[in-house]
Amino acid sequence: MSSIKGGVGKSTISAYLSKYLSKRHKVLLIDADLIKYSGYIVKVFEGFWRLKRNLTVYEIEENDNIEKILKNNYEYAVVDCPPFPEIICNKIDSNIDIYVSDITSLDLLLQYVTNKKIKILVINMVPPFPEDLEQISEKIKNLDFNLKVVIPFIPKIFMSKFRDIENSEIEIIEKMSNRIEKNSFNGEVISPLS
Repeated sequence: MSSIKGGVGKSTISAYLSKYLSKRHKVLLIDADLIKYSGYIVKVFEGFWRLKRNLTVYEIEENDNIEKILKNNYEYAVVDCPPFPEIICNKIDSNIDIYVSDITSLDLLLQYVTNKKIKILVINMVPPFPEDLEQISEKIKNLDFNLKVVIPFIPKIFMSKFRDIENSEIEIIEKMSNRIEKNSFNGEVISPLS
């Protein structure tokens, strides 16, 4: 999971994607971001930690051997990379690359997307008005991604560092996890309007 700038919700999306995948699979969340926020979310909020038998968090350090960590017996590994993935994340041979952006940095992000096997684009923090959701969905529908996801701005999640999000769910990320589990990628856009 990568982005070209901080503050687009990449770590929160990483934590929630790990949570949803771990409902049915053994998942490793590798927190390689400098702030270590995805690991923080999982460790602090009980709603995530209830799934701990299937969800392991590993906070990676610069000298860690990521290939060795990934060789453990996990069905899925979600890697929360720092903005502009550094050397440690560039070593990962992934089956799916997820790119997270907000509306303002989308055009810049598209310049750095590589042609990997499966690519997912997540546009986060879109104003939660139908016309805004429709406009961004229309803008990205023809982009060369296997799945496009539009997530509206959710104040409760945005303030999660300061407020309890124990029972908060993000239905769009759960839909994305279902597509990943089923290997169901057809270039569609999923949003609250779809």
